[in-house]
Amino acid sequence: MKNWRISFILAAMACCLAGVAQRTYAQVVINEVLQNPEGSNDELWEYFELYGRPGMDLTGYAIGLMNGGIDANNDGIIGPGDTVPEIDEAFGLDGLTLGANGFLVIYNDTGGTSNLVNLGLIDPASNVVSFTAAHIPNTFDVAGKLSNDGSSTYVLVRKRVDHSIDMNNQSVYGANYFFHKDVRHDVDGDGNIDVGTETNTIGTGEPARMLQPIQIVDELAWSNGGGLEYTSSRQYEISDTPGFNPDMVSRLAYYCSNPRRGHRTVGNAGNPFTTEITSIADESFIYGEMITSLPISADFFKYKTAIDVMSGFTTTKAPTDLSAAAYDASCDPEPDDAPNAGCAPISGGGYQYTDIDVTDFAITPGTFNDHPTNANVQQFRFVRGDFNVDGLVNHIDERMILDRIGWGLDDTDVDGTWLRQGPEFQKTLMMLEMDMADTASVNSDDLNAFYAECAVCGVATNAEIRITEYMYTGNGDEFIEFTNVGATPVDMSGFSYDDSGRISGVFDLSAFGVVMPGESVVITEGDAGRFKLDWQLPFSVKVIGGLGDP
Repeated sequence: MKNWRISFILAAMACCLAGVAQRTYAQVVINEVLQNPEGSNDELWEYFELYGRPGMDLTGYAIGLMNGGIDANNDGIIGPGDTVPEIDEAFGLDGLTLGANGFLVIYNDTGGTSNLVNLGLIDPASNVVSFTAAHIPNTFDVAGKLSNDGSSTYVLVRKRVDHSIDMNNQSVYGANYFFHKDVRHDVDGDGNIDVGTETNTIGTGEPARMLQPIQIVDELAWSNGGGLEYTSSRQYEISDTPGFNPDMVSRLAYYCSNPRRGHRTVGNAGNPFTTEITSIADESFIYGEMITSLPISADFFKYKTAIDVMSGFTTTKAPTDLSAAAYDASCDPEPDDAPNAGCAPISGGGYQYTDIDVTDFAITPGTFNDHPTNANVQQFRFVRGDFNVDGLVNHIDERMILDRIGWGLDDTDVDGTWLRQGPEFQKTLMMLEMDMADTASVNSDDLNAFYAECAVCGVATNAEIRITEYMYTGNGDEFIEFTNVGATPVDMSGFSYDDSGRISGVFDLSAFGVVMPGESVVITEGDAGRFKLDWQLPFSVKVIGGLGDP
């Protein structure tokens, strides 16, 4: 039998059941970015867009762009001739809220009046703030344009070292505050932002304090020319784009863990090359590079899947099209991000390289950026009470909020790192804001507000079955134990199990029949009778055996 992993899945054949969803809608996320397009005065087009719960107070939040250094001579030292890592721009969001439509647009006014404002391109229902107004103050720099040399890492954060909020809901910055525009924040070029003074370098005897002491709400990165990235996980980095440095990025989805939908190749034209599974960022964003210096039509803001000089695009990448024909691993379908006519899909191929067609999908500051004609290319929306985002508010969401009663956003572990980060932050925030009267922690009022949204809650369901014990990498005696942890019987007819996907499983569990509260049942790769004998189990224990190695 295969080696079972920790992320086990229990699925019902008629209606898939998953205790941990792969996808969840977030409360506030980085939704769009336009940075450093071609031409002079390009900063007049730049902006960030945040999306989340309408009216959400962003006091205490900040967003920043970190650029990674490039060690040109590969000597392990950021020195002369190398690109110095920096926090390129950082903006505080105190006193700001998301607009009535759920959007906040942060636009660049440092070179003059923003073109977005001049041309009325921002949806009037959105809230807005300029770079100048939101710039986090420091003594040696002012707000400027967004750079995209080396790499770009966008981080939306909440808690920061040496930062607090005063009685007027404004930020107070202490002497050692670090999250602001500064060219000295990765002094040793190790891929970690060093919190402290610029003398905090290798050889000083002073250990570097790193980026970890902030609370990450959302993050996104991509690299150009080998630049370093600063996300908490590789999953939030767009795959390498040789010869292609994105200017426009739009969110299409939000995932808690890698959905493992498609593949990307890494390497030069032809062979050798390697194939990698797409990251969370690959499957969440559409991104492209502009080549025109000035907008000449509305097409300037549209993504294109091929070179289109008139619309200003050289290339675009997007999430995987699972309906497209698959390839094998014998050839690279897009060497250097250019089509390879000699590489074709093959029957039975197991590699998905083709992106969804996003032609005419456009950036739209301050509103949903849905495709105008393709209903399959729509931006995600979060749903109140749908914590696991399966499109339903049901018992799975009920179990999630019951498990998080008492949780807050400010909890830290022993070394001061905030616990609620990324998807876990988003889910907890959604729960504690079910009732806005008290947002300190998830409590009974939040639970009652959830029940008002959940029409089916309170009825016994399959969600009371849990995996309570397992053994893997055994020698013919691997097993998984399922237990009814609820208060009512569960009929497991139609249930199935799969350890490698959140789908109807390959192991039919119907033979367990009705499982009573507190009862445990077992599946094993060996003989069921032998399993009971070896473990000295009563004959009455339900065991499905003989599963072998699938």
